[in-house]
Parts: sequence; C-alpha cells; structure tokens
Amino acid sequence: MIQEWLWNALATSPSTARHLGYVRDFTRYKARWKRNAQAWAPHLDHSREFILHAAHDASDTDLAVVAGSGLCLDVPLRELSGAFREVLLIDLVHPWEVARLARELGNVRLIQADLTGALGGVQSAMDTGSPPADAPRQVPDVLHGRQPGFTVSANTLSLLPLIPMERLWATGAYSDTYLEKFAEGLIADHLAWLRSLPGVRCLLTDLTWLSVGQEETRATNPLHGVELPSPLRFWNWKAAPRPEAHPYRDVVHTVGGIIFEPGR
Repeated sequence: MIQEWLWNALATSPSTARHLGYVRDFTRYKARWKRNAQAWAPHLDHSREFILHAAHDASDTDLAVVAGSGLCLDVPLRELSGAFREVLLIDLVHPWEVARLARELGNVRLIQADLTGALGGVQSAMDTGSPPADAPRQVPDVLHGRQPGFTVSANTLSLLPLIPMERLWATGAYSDTYLEKFAEGLIADHLAWLRSLPGVRCLLTDLTWLSVGQEETRATNPLHGVELPSPLRFWNWKAAPRPEAHPYRDVVHTVGGIIFEPGR
C-alpha cells in the first residue's frame, strides 16, 4: 500500500487527470504488472518486437512519437532513442522511472496530453451533474505541426473510453446508448488522428477481451464496433490470470499489430 502511494505521488500528471482517476488507475496497472510479470512477459516482448519491426521501415528518422507510452513496458525506448533524433512520449501520466530514463537518454521528451480531446467535457459533466450540450471533439495538436517519421499507438486504443465512460455513467445523466456512441467516437477519433500523420503509423491494440473458465469463454469487443484494417500479427495476452480478477477465470486479451498503408 505504501509503495502504491509513492507511485501515485511521484507520477507526473495534470490535476484534471488526477481528479478523474488516471493516476489511480496507473498505480493499479503497475501493481498488476508487478504481480503478474511472468504472465505479461510474452505480450510485452511481442509488442516491443512489433514496434521495432514497424519502425525499421521509417525513412525519416528525425522524430518518433509514442502515443500512450505509460510505463514503457511495451515500448523499446532505448532502441527508438538510438534510431531517431528525437522521441516524444505522449500520455496523461508519466511515471518517475520513465522520466528518469528520458533524462538518461537525452533525446526523449515527455508530453502530458489528453489524446481523446474529451476530458474537459467529462469534468464539466461531473461538476454540473448533467450532460452539457454536445460539442465536437478534437484530438489536440500535441505535435504542434511537427511531422513524425514514425508513430505508434501503443496498447492504448481500447483504454481511451474506459475512465470517461465510467465518470459520465456515475453522473446518472447519460443513457447506455449515449455512452456506447461516445466510446465509439473516442476510438474513431484516435484512429483518424493516427491516420492523419505522415510517415510510418502503427497500432498495437486489444481486439477482444476474453473471460476464460473451465467450461465457458465469454468474449467482449473493447473497440465498440469500430472496424480496423487486418492486423499483421496476433497474440494472446493473459492480462489477469486467475485469481487476479476472478477466482476461477483468466482474463485474456487478443492483441493485434497493424501498420497503416501509406496515405490510408
């Protein structure tokens, strides 16, 4: 408990993100990785290998961007730092270990940003207790016009709607139908942002969440129906081996690696 409190205190994040629960969820994620490091290892290895495979095709090595960098467990940060002149790590929460490694490498910069463009509206809804008038969301221009040669969205796409949906649901002012469309929109917006960038764009994402028991497997679509190009690679990630989330069931995520074709 004391260790998790320290992780929370040392992580850098905007006050809005702390209020909405992003730092809390970050510490829970880190603790889950610590408890299940062996089960997570193949997934993290596959993720790092896929990122390096995609980055190898980048002809412009001036700038690499990692969206959803988190703990960088799934990001080959040292290798990217060696291959590109500059690396930008974009997330709402940056742990102290990543900040320390960025300083050590010298050409890695941390950017705190809301990749959904929706958190201001979510905070407003929580403050007022009622839904604000619908307004178009826009993923913020966190790159300020810079043109990356390589961008990866790293195992973050399916997570983008989770906390915003949870907070909006708690107000009691939103229907399930509204929240489902809201989640679909956040995912579609992130994909549109990724596709809009130049250079090599790749995506690592959960495709299916499975709850696996001895006699039954239940599947959930974490992308809320948004369609993706066919992944180049698939693997299973035992994200919560029993009894982490359930005494008799494993939580397994099917993960896909996608590289977007030029101009698409």
